[in-house]
Amino acid sequence: EESNDGGLVIVVPWEYPIIILTCTIIVLMVFCTGFTVVPGARKSYFTKEFLESIKEEHQTAFPGTSIAPGGMPDLGEGRYGRKLGYSEWVKFNNAQRIHQNFAEQLPIVLTILLVSGLFLPLITMIVSFVYIVGRLVYIIMYQKRGSNARKIGSILSGTPLYLLGIIALVMGLIKATEQ
Repeated sequence: EESNDGGLVIVVPWEYPIIILTCTIIVLMVFCTGFTVVPGARKSYFTKEFLESIKEEHQTAFPGTSIAPGGMPDLGEGRYGRKLGYSEWVKFNNAQRIHQNFAEQLPIVLTILLVSGLFLPLITMIVSFVYIVGRLVYIIMYQKRGSNARKIGSILSGTPLYLLGIIALVMGLIKATEQ
């Protein structure tokens, strides 16, 4: 349908604003995870005492500067991370993966929800809420019990989402060939 100014008018289902809201919540969850989970791990493992132990090496490489708090820019696989004990290294990297995995998934999650919401709005709305709950379970289990425990949240959030993505792809192909 064309508007008066020649632009395209798209009519969206009544559920679509709720889908946009859940997408916004998901983006905020990724953002907040980066400011809660990872910094907490940094403070726990890259302590002042730890950073003091590598101060001489830093001063040799960068005279007159101090090490950034929290072991920045190390993401867990660098020079600082290698100096952690095994248990600390695993726990720190678990925190990093919680955030990084969430951020890696964001483009496909938003695409699936926003596209499928046009064809299957009610199902998409439900899946988006299930995804949010699943990601919360994923974060909590991964953080509290380690990488093997993340599977529950991963299955809960991922399975309905990816099935919805396949269905949306098929629906999109059907709609595209109808005209």
